[in-house]
This record gives sequence, structure tokens and C-alpha cells, in this order.
Amino acid sequence: MIRKYAFVWTMAVWFSIPSSGQITFQKQLDSLNGLFCLEQTADSTFWIGTYLGKIIRLDQNGTWIGGYKIQKGDTAGTRFIYDLERAPDGGIWALYDRTNNNNALDDYLILAKLGPDGLPLWQTPVHYGEVLHWAHNRLGSDPEGNAYAMSARFSAPGSNQPSRIIMSKVSGSGAIIWSKAYFNTGVNFPRSLQRLKDGSFMICGNGQLASLYGFVLRLSADGEVLWSRRFNHFLFKTFAELPDGGWIFAATEAGPLPQATCVLRMDADGTILWARRLMMPYALNWLPGLLILPNGNILVCNYETPKEEPVADMICLSPDGSFQWAKRYDLCHNYGISSGLITNDGGIAGLRYRPGGHLLLKTDGTGNCMKCPSDEVFIPMENTTDVPANFDWQAEDRAPPFPASSDYIPFVTNVHDYCGNEPAVTGISAAPAELCVFQPLSVASNGNSVADNYKWQFPGGTPASVSGYGAVSGIHFTTPGTATVTLIASTGFCKDTFSTDIKILAGPAPIDLGGDTTLCGAFAFAKIDATTPGATTYAWNDGVTDPIRNIDETGDFIVTASNGACTVSDTIRIQILEGL
Repeated sequence: MIRKYAFVWTMAVWFSIPSSGQITFQKQLDSLNGLFCLEQTADSTFWIGTYLGKIIRLDQNGTWIGGYKIQKGDTAGTRFIYDLERAPDGGIWALYDRTNNNNALDDYLILAKLGPDGLPLWQTPVHYGEVLHWAHNRLGSDPEGNAYAMSARFSAPGSNQPSRIIMSKVSGSGAIIWSKAYFNTGVNFPRSLQRLKDGSFMICGNGQLASLYGFVLRLSADGEVLWSRRFNHFLFKTFAELPDGGWIFAATEAGPLPQATCVLRMDADGTILWARRLMMPYALNWLPGLLILPNGNILVCNYETPKEEPVADMICLSPDGSFQWAKRYDLCHNYGISSGLITNDGGIAGLRYRPGGHLLLKTDGTGNCMKCPSDEVFIPMENTTDVPANFDWQAEDRAPPFPASSDYIPFVTNVHDYCGNEPAVTGISAAPAELCVFQPLSVASNGNSVADNYKWQFPGGTPASVSGYGAVSGIHFTTPGTATVTLIASTGFCKDTFSTDIKILAGPAPIDLGGDTTLCGAFAFAKIDATTPGATTYAWNDGVTDPIRNIDETGDFIVTASNGACTVSDTIRIQILEGL
């Protein structure tokens, strides 16, 4: 077996046993496309939202509790559950959209308060207008039981007018306390919203590909602009507040794709204290996670990369920016981890992409999963920096949106253990392993899963190659000798090559006695010639041993030709109609 990897990192398999008392697992959720956001409530229930409008609940062991598909009637589907936020009373807030038109910009953005059974206690629209998709709509909360919904929209569809960030404060009963719009001359895409320890809020984001810059916006508890900074070097994705004040940011560098991953630390005034460029295949798009571990270290949950590149799923740095460790949980795929969180037992959880069914990974506090050992990765780093500039914003109050709500429809899917470290294909089998010329060959891949692509090669055979199938039959060889059958099985960016030799024996060519025959008359007969190259003996089912014979009776006549090692046969039906 030859395994090819598209990376050059130093790696070693990591088999550490998880810390005592911390549950670890990796679960696959079948037939669910787009696990998007993750939260855990005080009772240790995991809540997962998808970008096709489903909210799922699993217990602390990853066992199914229940799920709801959210839609309105038969026409207004929910396409995104953007964010889930743990509420202080044991429930959860959910932020999702609802559209009446099949377009990329949705009409309603709805905030719902959900009870432990997953059903809404209330639903409140927090945005009416063109809501931008993906990671631009986020939730925050405060200890008093209020929720804060952040969204983004263009001022006019298809125009180059400035985009607006909308933020609404909603009470625990669903009443909108205030709603404000923030804008300037830039096209701003918010990516992360958090309430800070002093009660203020901070938003980070970037100009995306429309205008390459990053920004940090600081708001008071009442939504007033305190200060903002613009950065020309970093496109901010997410951030985390440090216990001693200041913040850690995850970003990509401005410039053409692919963009390098960076981690940096700022003080409370927005000054960069240190910044590190991670020398690794590029990732950190869409929904990366940035966590402060219980021991004070920084954890980046790395997500999204070109399909031909691997990623490290988790990257751990010290508070001063020194590399600590990095892990990946499936050698052959570029899943990455999004929406990472620190779980109630001090472990780590995150969502992972897999074609055919997405994954929920739960590890201990150092990234170890007992059932799914990881590969340790070393990532070099180098220093980088940027000098921020002030970034002016305008703020204006917004009127409440139109009423809107959605329906919750129960659904169920299968959840089971999954680990992807083992290759999908581990070998091939051929039947028969020794065959005669013209005899059909069947081959099949062996393994515990399905590869992404299969390419079979049959030198000297017909056909000479077949792609796309894990099992192939009906391959024929016409020349005696040894044929080497090869399978290249591709899974993600890994390729495994398997080969086996087939002995092809010399033998008679196939016999063709022709079609079934009907003759008329008492003296009629059929002359049948079974002669075929390579045969030394012939045997008919009625005892005749000559290859050529005259048949003057009705019946089925079977001939077998042999050279001692190989045989071929054919059948013909003769019908004699007498008295006509």
C-alpha cells in the first residue's frame, strides 16, 4: 500500500487517555448537511443548528434527544440557524432566517427563546430586509436575561452603498428594548459579537473581498459607539476576552486567496501586543472557534481549506503567543472544526464537516478523544504586525420589524460513533485469482468505509480501466500470462494504491454454436460445428466426443471444449418437426 500526503508536517499519532471525568466521543449525524452552530446548556445538553433550518438536541454523551425542522407553511423555508446562545434560566436563544422568496437575501431574521424541549416560548423578528448569509448574524446575552442579536445587510441590493450592522436588545420576554444600525463609508461584514466583562460589547469583522481590511467596534451596554479601530493587514474572524483584560483575535491576512492564518493579542485600547503568522496550509474561514482554555492557553478551532490541503483541527498557543500543540483527527480529510466551545466538564467540543453526514467531536481539555486518536502536528510561526487607525461610525435608531414567526416540525435522524483515522479502503480481492483466457474476472475493494474515488487498472484486459466503483465485474483477458490489477482509492487528499497479480491460463476460445434451430421433415438434420482454437477434447451432454456432428432429433445439446486446464461451453436447442 502506498499512501500519499499533500503536506510536510512532522506528525506522530497521539493516544493519550482523556482526563478523568471528561466524556469524549465523535458522532456522525446522518443525512444532515451543514452543521453550523453549537451550544451547551446548563443541563449539559448539546444544541446544534444547521444551515438548512434544523435544530438538534443531543445529551452529554452525544445521544439523540430530539430535533425540529423550522419552516413556515409549505413555501417559506428556514435556511440558516445562524447562532445559538445559552440563556441563564436553562433555555436557549436561537437566531434564524425565514424567506418568502428563493433568493440569496432573506426577508426576516427571527430571534426565538426555546425551552428545554426545543420548542419556542416566543419568537421575535429582529430584522426585516435583506439579511446577509453565513457568519454575519450572531448572538450575545447578559446575566439579566436579555439577548442581543447582530445582523448585517446591504443598504441597497446590488449597489456599492455602505453596508449596515444591525444590533437589537431583546428582553427575556421577547420585547425589543432598542434596535440600532451602525454604518460608515466601508462595506463591513461583522463576524463575531461578545459581551465583555464590564458590560460593554465588542464586534469584530472585515471588509471581506469587497475591501480588504479588518475592524474592531466597541459599544457601550446601551449600544453607543465607544471607539473603533481599522486594520489594513488583518481580516478578523473571531475573538476571545482574556481574564486579565485585552483580547485574542483569529484572523487571516489581507491579500489574494489563499490567505495566511494569524493569531494576535490586543490591549484594551486596540494596540497589538504580538501577532503570529501560522506557517501551515491556509484555513480559518467561515466559523473558526477561538477559546480560552481553563489553564489559560489559547485554542484556535481551525476550519475550511482547499480540498487538496490538510488542516490542523485544533491549534494551541500560550498567552504570549508561543506554539504549544496542534492536532488533527482524520488524516485524509480537511474537515477542520467550527463553532468550538468549552463544555461544562472542562472539555472541548466542535463541529466537523464530512460528506454524507456531519460530525460532533467532544474531547478532553487537551484535545484527546479516547475513541478517535489524533495526529500531533507541529506548526512553525513567524512574527507579523499592523498599526491600527481610528475608524468612524454613525449610529441611528431603527423601528421594530414586521411580525413574523415559523413553525417547528419534529424530525429524527441517526447518530452513531464515527472515527476517520482508518483508511476507507484497506485492500482488494479478486475472484478467481487464477482464471482462463476469456473467463470473466470480478474485483472488489475491502475496508470499513467508502472512498471518495476509485480507479481500477487492468493492463491487457477489456476494459483496460474502470473508474467510480468499489467493485467491478466482467473483465476479460485474451492473452495468457500474469496480469497485475491495480486500484487507486482516493479519500480526501490521501491516495492508497493496492495491487494483486492474476494468473491468466491458456485455454480454448469461446464456442458459438449459433442460435436455436427449428427444422421440418422426417429426414431433416442440423450440422453443428463446435471446433474452437486451443481445445484438445470435446464432450457433448449425450456422450458424443467429436466437435462436428449431425443432429436429427429434438433436444438441448451442450458441448464442453477443454485443453485440460480450461474449459468453455455452449448450448443449442434443436427442434425437428416431423410430418410437414
